[in-house]
Amino acid sequence: MKNNKTSLLLSIVAVLALIVMVMSGVQIINTRAALSPATAVYRGEIELGHLDVTMLENHKPVDGTLLNDLKDIDPGKEYKEEISVRNDSDVDEYVRLVIRKYWSDKSEKRVTLDPELIVLSYSGKDYNDNAWVENKAEATTERKVYYLRKILPGETESEDLFDTIMINDEIMDKYEITTTKEGNSTITRLVYEYDGYYINLEAEVQSIQQAEADSAAASVWGNTGVSIDTASKTVKVGE
Repeated sequence: MKNNKTSLLLSIVAVLALIVMVMSGVQIINTRAALSPATAVYRGEIELGHLDVTMLENHKPVDGTLLNDLKDIDPGKEYKEEISVRNDSDVDEYVRLVIRKYWSDKSEKRVTLDPELIVLSYSGKDYNDNAWVENKAEATTERKVYYLRKILPGETESEDLFDTIMINDEIMDKYEITTTKEGNSTITRLVYEYDGYYINLEAEVQSIQQAEADSAAASVWGNTGVSIDTASKTVKVGE
């Protein structure tokens, strides 16, 4: 599996509006940016036979990067981030999508800041629950796991799982006030809890083919309470 990830550097100075910039690896394009995506997607594919499921962002194939359409972002404002998949093969497939959100420092070490402040949603809901189903038994504070409810036919695109991304503006309320003496002056600063940390967004798409999918689901996806009803060609979670 190829393991890359999308990161957003958060740098807050006093109460100035946050601005986003794009990074590629460690190259900073705009040093004034406050939210900075180092855009690279984590993508995994489980191959059982000839499988070819492509991850889509805003209905365009993801070629190693996410958040490609974001230029500037303000906390509390929603931006288009339509996440879906496409079956490019001629084999019908069941699809699983794993989303991971977390914070890290500049050395890429995870830190215990709140991943829920990185908000993905669909039309005001947590996700598109008409086409997808979440398996809460697989969820952690950082990870959520979703399954397409129905088999995805060959050469077909799924409905969106999410359609927006937002950085919760609660980050602006998380600060301490420090006071220091500099010569004859007293300097008061706002020190933000999330200043200088990275927002990490990872996505992993997995699929299994229709043939013997009911037995393959347990061996590939594990005993997670997920099963496949081959008669109706649907995924069952917790049933």
